[in-house]
Amino acid sequence: MSEEKMYMVKNRSGEFWDFSDGFGFWTLAISECPITPSKEQAEQVANEHDGHVVALIEEPKKVKLPKKAAEWVDSVKSSGRDITDIFTEYLMPDEVSDWLFDDDDEAEHREERGLMLINAYLYGYTMEKKKYRVLLPESWCRSEDKQKYFLFDTHIGISWTEDRNDPKTMFTKEQLGTLGLDRAYFKKDEVTDDDE
Repeated sequence: MSEEKMYMVKNRSGEFWDFSDGFGFWTLAISECPITPSKEQAEQVANEHDGHVVALIEEPKKVKLPKKAAEWVDSVKSSGRDITDIFTEYLMPDEVSDWLFDDDDEAEHREERGLMLINAYLYGYTMEKKKYRVLLPESWCRSEDKQKYFLFDTHIGISWTEDRNDPKTMFTKEQLGTLGLDRAYFKKDEVTDDDE
């Protein structure tokens, strides 16, 4: 998240100073970009023209968390505990610990997920939606060299592919029902949004 801010100058009438005009003037049209990256410039205009500085701050994007990690953040936050407690391993559920400290031992990966927990605690989060890849039954394939997956394309309908990473091979639970792929005889692999 960037710490850069943009500034506007507003007067008592609700008008904004237009920094894009060399001479400056008051306008109600925010769409004309009456902003400046310079706080000093904004303060000078505010002082000279009887206005006040308004700082614009970019709202942080909510992170996507797996359900167990989201429940953990909620638990820590709702109990009034300090943000540092989200990293207290002996309090943390095993599933969250496994997700955070993953088996791949990549420090960068752990750092990224740790930052996700911090941002979720501070700014909120969205929950990852479970998605599924549906494997084409082997009896439907003449060649069993590679696993095939159902895919849905709005132009051609249901088809299949060997490309496991094609985003069209991932279905929500609702889509499975709509497309008739929720039957027990279809083998499904559960994936999450971050597998896309």
